[in-house]
Amino acid sequence: MIDLMLTKAMRWVGKAGLVLLAIWGLLLFFSLFGGGFGYGYVSSTEWAAATSSFRIFAGLISAAAGFAIVLKQATESNMGELKKIGAVLIAPVLGYFFGSLPAVAGAPMLLALVAGHHVELPYKVAQADGTGRKGCRSSIDLQDLPYPVASLCGVSEELRQTMRPGMRIMVEGRGTSYGVYASDFRRVGP
Repeated sequence: MIDLMLTKAMRWVGKAGLVLLAIWGLLLFFSLFGGGFGYGYVSSTEWAAATSSFRIFAGLISAAAGFAIVLKQATESNMGELKKIGAVLIAPVLGYFFGSLPAVAGAPMLLALVAGHHVELPYKVAQADGTGRKGCRSSIDLQDLPYPVASLCGVSEELRQTMRPGMRIMVEGRGTSYGVYASDFRRVGP
């Protein structure tokens, strides 16, 4: 009888774990591919600060799991030693990124699409003269935000030249207090 109850409990925990993993995977997918409207998606600085501990925890757990999985696969594989070393070194970095991204971007992005309305959120400019990166050309980088959600993309050169580090801007678009799909922005104050 106890074995049957233990087996049922383990199945329930396994199913709950799979559901949580599926939700996390959906949020990861959405955060990777759902930010390309207007100037892009930008999380609020309050949301980024509120989720920083959880984001770091989730990233570290994911990094450790990615490292363990790749290390196990590498020891059982017959691929070259250089490929094994590269995979083992890159796995924790990718694991951290994929583990922390849904916390800072996935959930608020989905919420902004489903329950969003017109909002204006304040930010500070970190850098406006960068060349950008793949997928985000002519960007303005914002302060106090983690990498994937810290840039407004596709900003005209004329606007970028007027922006300086430390300037305050108001970003508006569809979103919530947790973040916004930027459609416009303006300088605030002197």
